[in-house]
Amino acid sequence: MQHSYTRITIDLNEYRRNVGKIQDALGGRLLLVIKANAYGLGAVGLLPAISELPDVMVGVAVVDEALELRQAGYMGNILVMGYTPPEHYKLALRHFLSLGVYRPENIPRLEDAAAELGTVARVHIKLDTGMHRVGTTPESLTKLLDRIAENPHVAVEGIYSHLAGTSSPDDPLIPEQTRVFRECAEEIESRLAVRAIKHIANSTGALAFPESRMDMTRIGILAIGYHPPEHHGPKLDVKPVIRFSTQVVDVRTLPANTGVSYGHKYKTPQDACIATIPVGYADGIPYQFFPGGQVLFRGRRREVAGVVNMDYMMINTEDEQEVQVGEEVVLIGAQGDEEITLSEFATFCGSVNYDIICKLGRRVKREYLS
Repeated sequence: MQHSYTRITIDLNEYRRNVGKIQDALGGRLLLVIKANAYGLGAVGLLPAISELPDVMVGVAVVDEALELRQAGYMGNILVMGYTPPEHYKLALRHFLSLGVYRPENIPRLEDAAAELGTVARVHIKLDTGMHRVGTTPESLTKLLDRIAENPHVAVEGIYSHLAGTSSPDDPLIPEQTRVFRECAEEIESRLAVRAIKHIANSTGALAFPESRMDMTRIGILAIGYHPPEHHGPKLDVKPVIRFSTQVVDVRTLPANTGVSYGHKYKTPQDACIATIPVGYADGIPYQFFPGGQVLFRGRRREVAGVVNMDYMMINTEDEQEVQVGEEVVLIGAQGDEEITLSEFATFCGSVNYDIICKLGRRVKREYLS
């Protein structure tokens, strides 16, 4: 069940414009990362825009995310970037998915699945160049290549890695990762006689270290209008595509020094109109939004009045007159001449933009403007 009055509005036209600006600035092919339900925006809802974009690939974390896209009718190229257990190989191959691989012992099982289905498994070799999370290391690469060379139903389509470094020009990690990646990619292409799609750059790497772009760049939060947290490199003129809003559902006037919400940790500083809005931590508003959080009401910033509840939150509309049930409150986005960005909202909570947007609850309605 979704709220009828609480919604995230996603502007698909702005999304298209953002991707166009990114393509113009970076050149080459893009892999649009829409894992985690497109960072909470709704991956299926973005498909009308993504399907129109030229020269893009889609990236997800797990097979189930890819299947949701296929079931929605998307037939473009999809890369499952995370680990795929062998028992899911046949399912992935039946839906024409490309798979990230890095464990040599799994290659024969992928070969068997592909041979049984009469197809060829398209794979992207995942390298660990410094993130130390998943991927084959340069030292273990030979063993993986031996297995791939022995299995004719496994074809290398791409080579990729994940950057661990920051955008600081003084940080040597991304240049070093890029160097290691190039050496490994050269070994892979030479040994297997392939020309693979090479991709290591994310938004941070592509903007701050152009040498990391290679054949394809992976773009996630940049396409929805936000730069990665703590990004200090060059920036693009991308615009936020989301607006998170709700409505007042109750109003009361309280005298000064009246406690509000659990524990009465908030007390009205003066006689005030307190409005209740139907969003809480079940909808993805962090408990840490109080104290310090702000929302927009009638084009002005208002403070959160008391700790966040599971389903509700109170705001101090101060001395506003005749506040009505049904009036709009904006949590992320613009209202009048004021705006609260996703990054600012995250700062209120002591978090980062990725964390906030991925946790917005499923009962918050998503609407797509085209």
